[in-house]
Amino acid sequence: MKALTLDKIEKGMILASDVLTNKGQVLLKSGIVFDDYFISLLSKYNVDIVLVNLDDEPVREMSSEERNYYLQQIRPEKKKIFANCIDDNYMYELYEAIVQNSLWEMWNEKQK
Repeated sequence: MKALTLDKIEKGMILASDVLTNKGQVLLKSGIVFDDYFISLLSKYNVDIVLVNLDDEPVREMSSEERNYYLQQIRPEKKKIFANCIDDNYMYELYEAIVQNSLWEMWNEKQK
């Protein structure tokens, strides 16, 4: 399983985890095979990163304990960068996006 940005998704790849809208509704169910329609749907809903299965490898979801462990490592490091501006709503959103991206980068590295 690997987290990929939208520009790296190719037709034929398999979605490894449900994609939710901002309101928590399921946009795409895990297991779908990407085609042009599904890729354009992700773009329409501004989805940046999805989890895909590569080479029929088994899907292993990140546990809440693993997620918390990684976030405890990532947040303090990234907060240093945003220390003087994290109170601004836009900067906080940017901070959160960077934290989530870093989380998936760490997860992908651990899965290799």
